[in-house]
Amino acid sequence: MHIARRAVNSALISSIAAALLPRYALGAGGHDHGFPMSKEQTYPNILTPYSEFGGHGLGLAGLNDPTGIFLEDNTLWVADSANHLIKRFSLKGELLGSFGGFGTEPSQLIYPQDITVKDGNIFVINTGNNSIDIYDYNGIHKFRFGKLGKEPGYFNYPHSISVAGGIIYVTDMANNRVQLFSSSGDFINSIGEFGSSEGKFNEPRGIAADENGNFYVADSNNNRIQKFDRHGRFIKAWGSFGSTEGFLAQPSGLSYINQQILTADLLNHRIQIFSEDGQFLKQFGRHPVDGHEGKGRTHYPYRIVSSPNQQILALIEPNENRIQVFETSDMDKFQRVDDDAWWNKGTKFHYGQRATASAGMIGVSEPDTHAVLLFEPTPAAPRFAAILGGRGERPGEFIQPSGIVIRNDSKVIISDSGNRRLQSFNVVRSTQSVTRFGEPNQPVNAEPIRPSVQLAEVVTFSGSKISSEVQRFSGPEQSNNVTPSGMRVGPDGLLYVLDPYNGRAIGLNDNYEAVKSIGRNQSVSEEILRYPLDLAFSKDGNVVYFSDSHGGRVVAFDINGNYKFTIGGHVSTTKGPVAFVMPFGVWAGTDGFLYVTDVGLHKIFKFKEDGTLVKSWGGWGVGPNQYYKPKGISQAPDRRLYVVDFGNHRAQVLSENGDYIAEFGISDSSVISRP
Repeated sequence: MHIARRAVNSALISSIAAALLPRYALGAGGHDHGFPMSKEQTYPNILTPYSEFGGHGLGLAGLNDPTGIFLEDNTLWVADSANHLIKRFSLKGELLGSFGGFGTEPSQLIYPQDITVKDGNIFVINTGNNSIDIYDYNGIHKFRFGKLGKEPGYFNYPHSISVAGGIIYVTDMANNRVQLFSSSGDFINSIGEFGSSEGKFNEPRGIAADENGNFYVADSNNNRIQKFDRHGRFIKAWGSFGSTEGFLAQPSGLSYINQQILTADLLNHRIQIFSEDGQFLKQFGRHPVDGHEGKGRTHYPYRIVSSPNQQILALIEPNENRIQVFETSDMDKFQRVDDDAWWNKGTKFHYGQRATASAGMIGVSEPDTHAVLLFEPTPAAPRFAAILGGRGERPGEFIQPSGIVIRNDSKVIISDSGNRRLQSFNVVRSTQSVTRFGEPNQPVNAEPIRPSVQLAEVVTFSGSKISSEVQRFSGPEQSNNVTPSGMRVGPDGLLYVLDPYNGRAIGLNDNYEAVKSIGRNQSVSEEILRYPLDLAFSKDGNVVYFSDSHGGRVVAFDINGNYKFTIGGHVSTTKGPVAFVMPFGVWAGTDGFLYVTDVGLHKIFKFKEDGTLVKSWGGWGVGPNQYYKPKGISQAPDRRLYVVDFGNHRAQVLSENGDYIAEFGISDSSVISRP
């Protein structure tokens, strides 16, 4: 592995921190983002929906993290991902039919991500099965192609599909490529690899093809759209990270209609429309003012589709479990808008993902703002300490930071997922106190000086050494490319880095050499461990637990990598006291119990370490001990639990029995810590 130890550019780190520090006090009513509420209420380019429907529900009762949508005449086809179903709706939201269901058999689905309809066939991205499934118009399964792997024609987390001119175009996200197939599923071509230069990708998502065979790719983590000809030759690219017109922040879904590219600009909470040559034409949508508001406000729009005559648009929002349908007659009234991003007006605890807690520090990763927030525990509620990062590729900057490890309250290691590297920082504390004046809405007070944080080293996963080390542990379908995610220190002193796309954790020694792997390998298949999102070690260190989100379960291995047992299963197929929809965070090793968050059920589960259920709590809501897609969880030595309440833009502090203690974070540009 290549290890880069670089001198700290203190001016750079200071400028990043200054840019991210809160600038405004929290306004009444919630989501002010640091700009005047009157301006938000009169913001232009908000389309009034023709209809709006959805709401969280299991099975046929509602939607659960829906990500795919296709508009055909007066019918909407929806990939209801966490319910593992394809659903058909009228434009008013009446359920007309469904097919699928959780499983690996032909006709069954695991987390379908996208859908398109062509010539009476329904094409489904069957992400959890790493396949493309084709159904007839009545939902009868016709055939499947693809399986997990890196070879041509195989997939690792396929994401989006487009069909045009007899060609099937698929973004193969974890393999960082686009693959082309015939209408019968025969492999034609593969384009791209990991990188940021022309023709390369960093987690490609949306794809759309035009009538000439050109295709357009939402190169999500590179914040651009790339255009290729029918042979896969690069034509041009446009976009870069930002919020003003023509700039992008993690573009997701694409649609091509009448020489225009409709783009779901995910983190900018809007839709942008470009010409087929990349010229900006117009934009619409805006982050909600109040809570989970719809009414034309767009909250993490994931895909946008149009009717052939472009008179109707349909938008899907997984974070809200919602679909909005628009008539486009008012689009000619759209105004030019040139506005700064919400993250330039003051960050917020907006899209927190993972948490870790030690005796003297709490860390939460913030992929939206490409930052990590540090807090210090207090008897009442955690106190804000520091912000690290800001988007970029320089030392001290991040792209989609994920896992955090805190060692001895003096060293913080962060998995910089989008840059495929680890970064470590030294934390320097002061025992002095300072009297602070003039902070927004804060009285004159005395408090400890916030710790200073200094970049220590950068460890990349892109060098040939780490690739050869990891290759020794890899099965035939696995790549030696690691996308670092969650992290934990094991009982053997190794730093275990989760590699979710390859279904494993890589153990690194103090020299950052890969010496071990637990999870999928030559003998452990995807049937046992599909797509793990977190890991934890038992108190005695003999068991490692993985939250297997696409499997709807928690999977346990011994420290040598041998499979031991499974806890739970997906709610649609599992009978008994323990059933999950999408387990995310997992924590063990502090008090002898195992804790699991479920973003699909909005609940927390507590188990004995042998998998026996002790209790569960939570449920959808915004009050104390209620949740909206809870993600990371950690337990400090004092047994307090810290849960990232993702959809409610906060973290909650609980007792080991699930009793509410406090909440904390950065909410709408001001620091909050309240019991």
